[in-house]
Amino acid sequence: MKKRLKAKRQNRKSRPRGRRGARSGRSAPRTSSLRRRTSALDVAVIGAGAFGGWTAWHLARRGARVVLVDAWGAGNSRGTSSGEARILRFAYGEKSIYTRWTHRAREIWRQCEAQWKVPLFEPCGMLWLLREENEYYRASVAAINALREPWERLSAAECRRRFPQMAFD
Repeated sequence: MKKRLKAKRQNRKSRPRGRRGARSGRSAPRTSSLRRRTSALDVAVIGAGAFGGWTAWHLARRGARVVLVDAWGAGNSRGTSSGEARILRFAYGEKSIYTRWTHRAREIWRQCEAQWKVPLFEPCGMLWLLREENEYYRASVAAINALREPWERLSAAECRRRFPQMAFD
């Protein structure tokens, strides 16, 4: 068995490579049709949601040749980051890196809005309801305060006054 494998390897080495009729003494490398179609790309990003879209966009801004692929197309209603009711939130408990990333992402959204003259982000606020303070709340507030993001704490009575459509029992 070992002798057969060795003979096959030697035969492969001695065979001429490349296409017939290649110019000069060197042979042209064999290229599959898939490789020819994708050779102009550096990166394929699979999934055109928020993370995939931003990844592809940032790579392209840095000069990479990128294709963005999604089973349902970019901005489809099946995506977890698509649709009209998506939010940017800043509360992630002790995972404050996400708070910082959200803060930075919103800055980039605003820069893109100004550059492209297209509204991308509609600030509307967020109502976060808790029965009592906990560690998640305290860590979230610390991260939000570190970025000097505005927020306010409301009593149940203030919530009832400002949001009469909701029951705060």
